Amino acid sequence: MKTRERIGERLPSYDELMDAAAAVARAANGGDVALAGGLAMQVWGSRRLTGDLDVVANSDLGYTGPMLSFGGVRTQEHEIDLDVIVRDDEWRGLYEEALTEAVEVSGVPMPVIAPEYLAAMKMVAGRSKDEGDVRYLVLMGDFDRKKAEAIVRRHLGPYAVKEFRAVIDEAAWRKSRGEE
Repeated sequence: MKTRERIGERLPSYDELMDAAAAVARAANGGDVALAGGLAMQVWGSRRLTGDLDVVANSDLGYTGPMLSFGGVRTQEHEIDLDVIVRDDEWRGLYEEALTEAVEVSGVPMPVIAPEYLAAMKMVAGRSKDEGDVRYLVLMGDFDRKKAEAIVRRHLGPYAVKEFRAVIDEAAWRKSRGEE
């Protein structure tokens, strides 16, 4: 298997990632699947590059490969690393709800996880790039903060709401300083 984030020695283009997403949508054959991760961030306007494809699904979509520790499978599609995420841990409810609430976006071959759910999912992941993604999402013009807080409270708990509000405050502060 090729190393993560590379086709040869370069990152795949947006179009290459979308072609792989279209192949995954065809493989789903009507099953529930939605775009997540870095490519979903790009759909929502982020400039952060990604070298892989992450989808949330209600099954492994027929793909085989090493199992993800939290549920699903890691494989490849069109020579691009693909994580088909089927959570089977404490975050399963969040991911299932996010999948059912995914939205159609013109030009994208499958539904995309809504920004408010994507923010909660990024909080669960907790990596530094995910923190930056949450800050980006909360500053989007049509981001529904109240809806996102309700999602975070329902799936991550009241303490996480306090953390989420702190991220919103930090994002606003950074924006006021010209850093976001």
